[in-house]
Amino acid sequence: MRIRFLLVALGAVWCAGVQAADPPAKINLRVLYAGRPGDARTAEFVAFLGQHFTKVGEVSYSDFEPKTADGYDVVIFDAASKRTTPNSLGLPKRPKLPPDYDRASVLIGGAGVMAVMPLQPKLDWL
Repeated sequence: MRIRFLLVALGAVWCAGVQAADPPAKINLRVLYAGRPGDARTAEFVAFLGQHFTKVGEVSYSDFEPKTADGYDVVIFDAASKRTTPNSLGLPKRPKLPPDYDRASVLIGGAGVMAVMPLQPKLDWL
């Protein structure tokens, strides 16, 4: 009797594990990542996004232009700092965004904030 109970319990646990292994559906958003091409951070972030969104693109942070985002729902501005001197932020040249830039954007770190500073957002270094 105990052996039957144990076998049934193990079977139930195994079946639950098989059902949980199905990957979740991707989110129906097209995401463009503006970072440093060839950088490990950029590669890892784009790979991560690709697991969760239906379309993911990559563009150089400094070379970003609004027309590059055509065909995408969201732009992520991010670029890791590469300090060359102790007093530098080490951020790449910021993209040139026109005053009427209105694409949904996610700003990560200093690079994200610097990208939109000409638009005079309500962000501050405090």
